[in-house]
Amino acid sequence: KSDPCPQVTLEGLRAFSYLAPDHRPPALAHVARTPLEVWRQRAVAKPYMFGHGRQFKRGKWPPTWYSALAVVDTLGRYPEVWSGADAPPEDRRAMAEVAACLLAYTMDDDGAVVPASTFRGFERHSFGQKQVASDFATARTLVALARLEPIAADVRAVDVRGLASSKGGTGTALAP
Repeated sequence: KSDPCPQVTLEGLRAFSYLAPDHRPPALAHVARTPLEVWRQRAVAKPYMFGHGRQFKRGKWPPTWYSALAVVDTLGRYPEVWSGADAPPEDRRAMAEVAACLLAYTMDDDGAVVPASTFRGFERHSFGQKQVASDFATARTLVALARLEPIAADVRAVDVRGLASSKGGTGTALAP
């Protein structure tokens, strides 16, 4: 048995999200639960190269790799997984925790995103500037978070400082 690859799972789910829900494979909701299970297991297991520490929470711009934004953006397109009568409470909670981390670690007090990390070659873009807010990064993040409006109260209730650390961490999450 090999570790799940969260990045590949998210890429596939993003592609399927462009299909109308009634044209998607029936087992897709089960697949969409995989990143949430990986998140829940973060204190005891770490898929190779896919940790859930500060870099996961802050992300890197442009957002092309596994991060809190990638999880929220992708799974937000599958509300049946984390919201509604059939959504397991543990999936709702995991989604709220990832979204709370995204808010706490990426947004400033004015609700804007100032990218903390960027890939080389993007310095001329607004999301390549690490000292000023990026309208593009802010919009991208807000679009992803807007999909989670049904669980907004759950997201607000999460204390990110009380979350367990990722495997190999010190036991408690580093403050944003």
